[in-house]
Amino acid sequence: MTEEKLQNLLRDLMSAEEIGLNEDDVNDLAGELQGKARTFSDHGVLTNNKGIVVEFEDGSEFQITIVQSKGSRLTLNSKRKPMAIRKKSKEFKKPVIDLTGPEGNAFCLLGKASSLAQQLGIEPQPILDEMMAGDYEHLIQVFDKHFGQYIDLER
Repeated sequence: MTEEKLQNLLRDLMSAEEIGLNEDDVNDLAGELQGKARTFSDHGVLTNNKGIVVEFEDGSEFQITIVQSKGSRLTLNSKRKPMAIRKKSKEFKKPVIDLTGPEGNAFCLLGKASSLAQQLGIEPQPILDEMMAGDYEHLIQVFDKHFGQYIDLER
């Protein structure tokens, strides 16, 4: 997969009705986009931006950053048909941090807490201070108290 090919596939899928693609054409395009996609946060990309990392079977990997244009207005086009991309699972699966691996390091957990707090619109410093006010077990308990509904910790 190349940058240009991915760009064109996404453009064509998102403009399928406008450019006159039929359902078979859309399914063919969607088939070419089969890969593993994870959010920046799940993939561990250190950024405040929203986006996804897409990995394809040929080993190519792409980062797609999502930024809403300033001044844009969101509108719904009731004539537009739903896309023909299947969902893998209907149930939400929380990300898991393995405390015995590198993500379980206290500094990694502090960084993750800061990032999550910012994403949730919460001031991170009070949480970080509370996490650092004790030993490692205390740090884990505070992390779980604030972010346990979003992330599972496992040993």
